[in-house]
Amino acid sequence: MLGCYPAVLAAACGDILPPPPAPLFAIPLEIEGRPVGDAIIDTGGGFEILLRSDFGLNVVDSVDVLVFGGRESVAFTESFSYTAGGFHGFAEGAIVGISSCDCNGVGIVFFRKTGMVAAIAFSEPSAALTTLPPRGGIALPFRSPPANLEGFISSFIDVKIDLGTATQTVRALLDTGAAETLLKRDLFTAAPDPIFGRVRLEITHDRLGTVSVSAALFDNDDLPDVILGIDMMRAWGDRWYFHYTPDGGNVTVFPYTDPPIMDGSIAAKGQ
Repeated sequence: MLGCYPAVLAAACGDILPPPPAPLFAIPLEIEGRPVGDAIIDTGGGFEILLRSDFGLNVVDSVDVLVFGGRESVAFTESFSYTAGGFHGFAEGAIVGISSCDCNGVGIVFFRKTGMVAAIAFSEPSAALTTLPPRGGIALPFRSPPANLEGFISSFIDVKIDLGTATQTVRALLDTGAAETLLKRDLFTAAPDPIFGRVRLEITHDRLGTVSVSAALFDNDDLPDVILGIDMMRAWGDRWYFHYTPDGGNVTVFPYTDPPIMDGSIAAKGQ
């Protein structure tokens, strides 16, 4: 089982100071009919529901989750009913109190189980659940996980990364639970910035274009080589629609000048 990634500072602007963090996107969450705050839409999390506390639910077990620091054991609750972004569902339980994120969240298991589409928009900003993906836009099928991450059920696309001295095509994770883009430290030999500990690189997708980003570094071989955060998505397009199916799924991206035609949605929440 995978946890959510930490929402830390966005990519540095030039070589001086980082800008304000990119927004994370969330929808209202109720547990057993009680509002408990918003839940982050986390396309990098292999769970159904993540809770910041048990909210009165009985803790019946513990489970291991994967975070940047490695694996940790967290509480797992009894089954319960919930409402997320206007959608009514029933969960067999929820993970509680993950160290890297003091937050509620809905992850990929939620979207695969319910069939709902996660919609985020940067220009408003807003988040919504919709019953169908929109027509138009740039539709990108999710790629299978890298060979060393076969159990990683998530949102992968192929990108080219370029540090100026070397380039490499990698399978990267689109993670709406991360405010910034992150790079595995040993992927390249380039030395990080001595002040911020980051590396400047260009990331290219053949249909979305090239973005220059200052990526934070991490050390954990159990995670993907490159994690594309909200900062990258904001640069590539205004509206993103994540649609998961039992055997994969796709994401549809609309540039800032290309509004989508929506076929139906059930809830929206501004951040």
